[in-house]
Amino acid sequence: MTKSFNIIICGAGLGGLGASIALARKGHKVTVLEATSQLNEVGAGIQIPPNSSRILKSYGLEETVSKQIVWPSYIYFRRYCTGDVIGPTPLRPTMMEKYGYP
Repeated sequence: MTKSFNIIICGAGLGGLGASIALARKGHKVTVLEATSQLNEVGAGIQIPPNSSRILKSYGLEETVSKQIVWPSYIYFRRYCTGDVIGPTPLRPTMMEKYGYP
């Protein structure tokens, strides 16, 4: 017999929501607490690596998330004082080809 727990997750960010989905899918009763009274954009964007997109797909969220995605070809790391590119990281289609997920 599998034991079920009552679990409280503090924070409705990506980590908190991801953990709550995974725990609920395993049969636990999950309550998510969030201090913010209204959910809205906080930063410039969220980068989702291949391992995370694999998990989102397993949660059945691929179609919903894909409607919101901007597909950059590269991430450019720049030197702060000059703005010179010091390290481009290829993203699309490289990540999909290498890891099987975007």
